[in-house]
Amino acid sequence: VVLVRFNGDTQGDNGTGFNKPYNSTITNAPRTYWESLIRKFNGVNDTFAGGSFKEYLRDMSGGQHMVESVFPQTNSNDGTVYYLTMDKTVDEYKGSVQEIQLIKEIANQLNTKYPNLDGKMIDKDNDGVVDNLMIIASVHFVSHATNAGNDTKLAGKGIGPYNLIKTTFSDTSGYYGFNIHTAAHEYIHSEYRIITVKVMYLRRVTHRLEYGIRCVFREEDLGLWQ
Repeated sequence: VVLVRFNGDTQGDNGTGFNKPYNSTITNAPRTYWESLIRKFNGVNDTFAGGSFKEYLRDMSGGQHMVESVFPQTNSNDGTVYYLTMDKTVDEYKGSVQEIQLIKEIANQLNTKYPNLDGKMIDKDNDGVVDNLMIIASVHFVSHATNAGNDTKLAGKGIGPYNLIKTTFSDTSGYYGFNIHTAAHEYIHSEYRIITVKVMYLRRVTHRLEYGIRCVFREEDLGLWQ
């Protein structure tokens, strides 16, 4: 999991963004909102995770798929994160060709900043390809999953499947608009060859009333998605 910001964005500096102190008196609380996000990915029975990415995929796959996410930008001393700052604005990376350039730039910055990043940590099946790269960006766009083609290398491993996930952060309230279920949805698109999960959709049932239309949503189990 990597966190990026774009040219002109200063969120993350001076204790802002995910580097904002969490300020909780509860025992074993995260020190920063970045640590809070890490626990939303990897937490198990964690009060501060509130149902993590790891738990969600475990439950949806019937216990067959356990994901342990890696966060190379974390400063373990204080729980802060080193933001990767891209050379261009977000609009300049829109489009398939431009997005590949974004992937190359991310890999180049990570390889330079973390030359000792262990490739085995991000390639558990040892096939020479990063298992999945999830990019979190503090901008508004459509979250999606696609493939970089394995040509760009990170810690000696090719980058193939990746997810680009949007988020927002309020420095006033500490609220961050990161949706674990959206992240899991895009991850499943990347890993559909190796993961079997139940897919739950909301099916709209329309009831006509005398003075208008009322829409009722009902959750239905549509079976296994392989």
